[in-house]
Amino acid sequence: KAAQPVDDQGRIANLRGQLAFYTARNQTADRADMLAALEDLHQVTGGKLSIREQYQLATFSQVKGDWQRAHEIYEQWLDKSPEDTEALARFAASLIRRAQDDSAHLTRARTHWATLSSLEPDTYRTHALEARLLAAEGHPDEAADQLSAFVTRFADTRVDDVFVQLRDQTTAEDAIKLL
Repeated sequence: KAAQPVDDQGRIANLRGQLAFYTARNQTADRADMLAALEDLHQVTGGKLSIREQYQLATFSQVKGDWQRAHEIYEQWLDKSPEDTEALARFAASLIRRAQDDSAHLTRARTHWATLSSLEPDTYRTHALEARLLAAEGHPDEAADQLSAFVTRFADTRVDDVFVQLRDQTTAEDAIKLL
């Protein structure tokens, strides 16, 4: 591979420094500047962003309503790393959020969930994503039952406060809201 020109290397370092600053400040007012820095970094690196940078760019694209751009980023991410569990989970969650616009999104989300499930068969993330899918497909009671069964296995260990809170929900709708 050809090395980045020195000017580009300096620009990349500068952009990553800006991103670190904006991330540390965590201010809503910085979102536009952060998105601009991420887009510049994406262009200068030829799309070779770190996992965190890819996630941030996809997230900020979604926040500004550019779902097409966000989905392109996730697709590129998965083209490079088809078994990246982070990309699978985040893209599936994004597709679920868009399911009301196009039911094909649920089909794609389920496909990504199936791959995630084969790679991480028994994790909270996998079970929570399945519950979100079931709820989006119109099966909130089944979603709550499925996730409750998973969480109940950990009830005595108090692994996570969310597990405890979820176990105490009385309706499927309450459980889904908690997720």
